[in-house]
Formats: sequence, structure tokens, C-alpha cells
Amino acid sequence: MSFVVLYGIRTDYVHEVSEILDSIGLEAELWDNRDGSQDFAQLEGRPFVLAAGSPNGRMELDSEARGLKMNPHPAIVHQSASVSPSASLGPGSTVNRLVAIGSRTKIGSHVQINRSVSIGHGARVGNFVSFGAAVVLSGNVTIEAAAFLGAGSVVLPGLKVGNGAMVGAGAVVTRDVPAGRTVVGVPARLI
Repeated sequence: MSFVVLYGIRTDYVHEVSEILDSIGLEAELWDNRDGSQDFAQLEGRPFVLAAGSPNGRMELDSEARGLKMNPHPAIVHQSASVSPSASLGPGSTVNRLVAIGSRTKIGSHVQINRSVSIGHGARVGNFVSFGAAVVLSGNVTIEAAAFLGAGSVVLPGLKVGNGAMVGAGAVVTRDVPAGRTVVGVPARLI
């Protein structure tokens, strides 16, 4: 069994990532960045997966891990997920159970894709994006870095969700979402 450093803080997301690692035969040990009892010097050069659910939390942990000279592990994909052979997944990304990723899709680094998400063909997903459970992206959607898509939200074909934007749970996005803004509702409206 290979060893991966699960670097982060003790949250429920740690358990999600641990289950994905278990499903593909990787052993992990949690290194809590807030726990002063661990000797982080021994982590130099080790592969890591970030254990934080929020985009900002993952960005902070990535910076700390790189400061420790650790290297992101290649994307981890639960054995029940379906990823097109023409899709690409950035290092450190996590793909949970029952996820479907379509052809020619590009996923950035340290992206968290929760259970039962469907990402259509030709989608572009930036670094540090978070997907709640059961999000649906139609074809040719662009999700910029550090965006957050709430559980059950839907983004219609060809649209863009800007950098750091938030899409509320259950929202149906029918037009582009500007960077740093939040949309909610059906159809999704700025708040």
C-alpha cells in the first residue's frame, strides 16, 4: 500500500478523502497543521492531499505544504467514479463516489468534487473549486478558480462562474456569474 499525507485540519471532509483513498488502496495519515505535536520536517518530498472543504482553506494549506517542500499527489478518484479518458485532472484534486466527468473536460489543481456530481463535456474548472453533492454542469461550462457550487446546483451550457463566486444550493444558473458574487434561486439571481 502506498502512503499519502492527508494534510489539513480535522473536519468531516477528512473522512470523505480517507474513504476515497481507501477505495483505491492508498494509506493515509492525517497531519493537522494546527497541531504542534507533529514533526513536519519529516514530510519533505512526500506526496500530499489537502483535507479542507473550502477553496480558501485549501489555498492556505497548499501554501503551507509547499513551504514544507511537499508535493501534491496526483488526483485521487473513487473507484465508483466515471472519468472520460480524454478528461484531465489536476494534481491534488479529489473525485468522490458516483461522479461522472465528460469528455475533453479539464479540472484544475486541488479541486474538491463531492458525491454524485455530473460534469459535462468540454467543461473547464479552475484550481481550488469546491463542488457540493449532486451538482450538475452542462457542456462547455467554465468554473473559474476558488468558486463554490452548492449542493444540487445546476449550471446550464456554455456559461461561466467567475473567480471566487458562490452558487447557492439548488440554484439553476441561466447566465454568467460575475467574479466574487453570490447567486441563489431558480433561476439564479445575484444577492
